[in-house]
Amino acid sequence: MFSIKQDAITQAFNAAGYDDVSFDDVISAHRSDDREWEVIIDRGGQFKATISAVASRPAERTIDILGRAAAVLVEKTTQTTVMYTLNDAGELAKVLEALEAVR
Repeated sequence: MFSIKQDAITQAFNAAGYDDVSFDDVISAHRSDDREWEVIIDRGGQFKATISAVASRPAERTIDILGRAAAVLVEKTTQTTVMYTLNDAGELAKVLEALEAVR
């Protein structure tokens, strides 16, 4: 059974470069580098990581709004989701390390 060990979870996230760790209804953490990383863990140990990255350079054009130019950017991104069940909070560091292989 998964038990929340706040110190161990916070330490694992911090060591992996995550910030903004919160413990509300679910545990969540965020990280930004060349990609955006969001991890959510529920009280039962269900782990979900969403990794987003820009897939190509944005296409830009302008449109007219009320007689003024407005920039329109079309960005293509990829989003990868990894789901896993943690048995113990002690597994988190290894799971975060394994995520580095996701490209």
